[in-house]
Amino acid sequence: MSKSDVIIIGGGVIGCSVAFHLVKAGLACAVLDRGELGREASWASAGILTHGNRSSFSTYGRMATESRAMYPALVTELRARTALDLDYRESGGLHVFFEEAEAAGAADYCAESRRRDIACDLLSAEELRAEEPTVAQDALCALRFPDDGSIRPQRLTRALAQAAATMGARLLPHTPVVDFVRNGDRIVGVVTRGGVIEGDQFVLTAGAWSGQLGERLGVAVAVGPSKGQIVLLEAAPSAVRHVIHAGDNYLVPRSDGMVIIGATVEDAGFDKSSTADGVQSLLDWALRVAPGLRAARFVTAWAGLRPASSEGLIIQRAAGLANVIVATGHNRNGILLAPATGVRVRELLFSTGL
Repeated sequence: MSKSDVIIIGGGVIGCSVAFHLVKAGLACAVLDRGELGREASWASAGILTHGNRSSFSTYGRMATESRAMYPALVTELRARTALDLDYRESGGLHVFFEEAEAAGAADYCAESRRRDIACDLLSAEELRAEEPTVAQDALCALRFPDDGSIRPQRLTRALAQAAATMGARLLPHTPVVDFVRNGDRIVGVVTRGGVIEGDQFVLTAGAWSGQLGERLGVAVAVGPSKGQIVLLEAAPSAVRHVIHAGDNYLVPRSDGMVIIGATVEDAGFDKSSTADGVQSLLDWALRVAPGLRAARFVTAWAGLRPASSEGLIIQRAAGLANVIVATGHNRNGILLAPATGVRVRELLFSTGL
């Protein structure tokens, strides 16, 4: 197999976004994954695209805002390159408050969002019910983020991969990396079951498994799995109009009438099973927030493993290695941050020299 400029280890939405941005910059890339591309956290995600979380005011949040702003042009380009319908929806988002203590800070949060050029409106209880009739009657108020929306994450990952492939990227699913070939402070190849694949630069985008691969590289990558369970309901058309947040959970309407309820946050190792307790907790929350969903039909439930890190988002050169970049730790925001992560990795590669 011919040598690549860049070998990307991990074919989820982050790895595929990195490949897409690098091949557009003229680099020869290979994307390796131990299974099917995009079948782990990216496949399990709800696909929320939001400005409206409290980290919006941090460096991380500014990157999220930048990444969200990239989506309209990215979706247009991916549709042109692949003809895939990504179910990109600019539905707007609502953060609903039921407790006085939380509602008391809503006006200040709205004002701060506006100061940072994030579109936001404070809705009274009456205005909220006019916007979203399915929400419970005892909701006190809500923040509306009109630029929020969603995308089908499975289709996004597939489109990024296909677009990268049409521009010359090599996609290598079912190609687990079992070791690395080192020459001093450089990695010169990855060892797979089919042999060694050589490269000049390497990008580790293996999500929750990045810590395990880091150990083989001799690099500490503080990332591990955070289990998230999700429930899928089939509701009447437009039963839910917006992406709805209340506390740590959310509802995401899809164009096919399905509604996603997410998501648990569990320290369960690499267990991806759906549990009665997890499903019940999500259903209880959803019917508390949106009792209009009581007649919705239960369709299925699933779980995924987010890459959680005590260090937060990690996009940097690996310590002690001259030609390895680590891009992981996206936790619950991998879909949102995928475009900007691809750009950051590209900038890091070119700024430090290929």
